[in-house]
Amino acid sequence: MKVMTAAVVLLLLYQSNVLAIEKEFSDADFLDDEALLWDEEKIFTATKFSLPMRRAPAIATIVTDDEIKNSGARDLFDVLNLVPGLAVHMNWIGVKTVEVRGIDSHNTEKLLFMMNGHRLNAPFFGSATRIFDDLPIDNIRRIEVIRGPGSALYGANAFSGIVNILTKEAIDTNGLTVTAGTGSF
Repeated sequence: MKVMTAAVVLLLLYQSNVLAIEKEFSDADFLDDEALLWDEEKIFTATKFSLPMRRAPAIATIVTDDEIKNSGARDLFDVLNLVPGLAVHMNWIGVKTVEVRGIDSHNTEKLLFMMNGHRLNAPFFGSATRIFDDLPIDNIRRIEVIRGPGSALYGANAFSGIVNILTKEAIDTNGLTVTAGTGSF
């Protein structure tokens, strides 16, 4: 009889805890949808429509222009080298390649590069790293990086990930912007 009573008490305690946890999560979801989503970063590349970062069905990273400025990066590959899960190196012929979560190829043809949603990968090599080897970062507003397969949405070249470079618009520039540089090479 004591065992039966103890089992009933434990069952009631368990049930009350489950109900309390469900209420807590439902209240948190309500607050997130109403108040917190307005401040949350939104991503487009993961689903081809804008949604909050935490609801994206992909492992994604957004690099903003402020983060790019503060990092001291000089070109796109310096920025990509800072993204977790990505590694930039030179192959044996001197072309920069990007490795995504351990998946590497000779021409980085398994990684889709896009600018404002338009493909940059060359049809012959399958890579954009040969063409955009020294892409300047002055006009980049943000970079959306998806680590993982995206071929269902974007087709060829999105096997290991997607890099979508979003550029600044005229409204993003306050006045006139002048950039100059010098070097020995």
